[in-house]
Order: sequence, then structure tokens, then C-alpha cells
Amino acid sequence: MISLFGKPLITAVMVGIFSLLFWFYKYYRETIYILLTPLSVAVNSLVKIVVNRPRPSANFVRILVSETDQSFPSGHVNFYTVFFGLLFVILFFTPKIPKAIRFVIQAISIFLIVSISFSRVYLGVHWVTDTIGGYLIGGIILSFFLYFYLKPKLPQTL
Repeated sequence: MISLFGKPLITAVMVGIFSLLFWFYKYYRETIYILLTPLSVAVNSLVKIVVNRPRPSANFVRILVSETDQSFPSGHVNFYTVFFGLLFVILFFTPKIPKAIRFVIQAISIFLIVSISFSRVYLGVHWVTDTIGGYLIGGIILSFFLYFYLKPKLPQTL
């Protein structure tokens, strides 16, 4: 169930829903950043092509879900790190959204970021190193987004 949020249709729906939510509350800048999160999927796809690492096989692990593309890095872990990580931070700066809603979404975001790697390995679609790579690449992309998102919000020093 945890991996469900990484399916292309579901990710598109999530990006759409949160973009509309931020737009409705007149957080236009946040809307743009949420709409940019699928770029992490493109970066991940390029790394998969370059590395070209095969998925775990039934000779080594129990496979519960069959995937056919390359294994490294985990696209689910990458996307969850970027999307839910950015969502977590953005919600700190959106006081118009009720505090209870922000807290619930932030708690779910942290849970999903932490648990997705276990889900992908358990399902037999990734090696542990694939999920670590997903966190690293997702962390780099998230850091890039946060640098530009937080830069205007941080106090300027001389």
C-alpha cells in the first residue's frame, strides 16, 4: 500500500491536488514548486539509463511485485523524498492552511519518506543500495528546490 503513491497516475493526482490546494489558498509560489516535483522522475530515469542495473531476481530474493525497468536508483524513494519532503517544508510556511491539516499531512509525509525504502525492498523490486541511491538523488534535488524556495524567506546578512 505504501508504494501505491509512487504509481504514475497517483503521483500525477497528488501533484494536481496539492497544486490546487496551494492555488486555492493563494500560495502561487508553492504551487509552482509542487508542480516542479515530477522533474525528479526525469532525473531518476536518466540515472537509471546510465547505471543500467538489473532488478533483483527470483534467484536471490522473494519477488512480490514484478517490475521490468532498471533498478538503480529507486524512483519511488526519489519521488517520495522530493515530493513529500518539499510538502513537509512548505507546510511550515503556509499559515492560511489550518494547523491540524498541516500537522496530519506533515506526519504522513515523514512516515511515507521513511517507510517507502522498506516497502520497495520487501516487495523484491529493489536492492537496499537502490533505495539509498534514491534517497541521495532525491535529497540532492530536494536541497536544490529548498535552496531557492527558502532563500527569500531567510534573513539576509551583510
